[in-house]
Amino acid sequence: MDEQGAKDLEPENGNVSPEESEMMTLLQEQIRRMTVGDHLATMVQSLAALAVRKMGMSEETLGEKDLQQAQLAIDAVAALLPVLSGSRSQEEATAYRNMISELRMAYVTASAQETQGSSEAQE
Repeated sequence: MDEQGAKDLEPENGNVSPEESEMMTLLQEQIRRMTVGDHLATMVQSLAALAVRKMGMSEETLGEKDLQQAQLAIDAVAALLPVLSGSRSQEEATAYRNMISELRMAYVTASAQETQGSSEAQE
């Protein structure tokens, strides 16, 4: 993180509660210890979870269904995978490749369900 980025995370004098200041200090320490590979892995996991939600494949997430957003998240995971694989073990890289395959298959299923639902509604 550059100097300006670090300053942006510093609590401003008097505008932050002691609890918020402590949280910011902990966050800064976590960022200092985090590797780029760790951050990429966190991003990939977050994007994968978001893709699943946006596919709306459960009762809980049906109202969030947005296949365009799901596709964007899947594409982002696929784009990050080659970069991430270089900083992970072979076993972990394989798990991520399997995950992207599963996401793509789930997307095909969700798309088919949406197409089938819209054609049934037209009948």
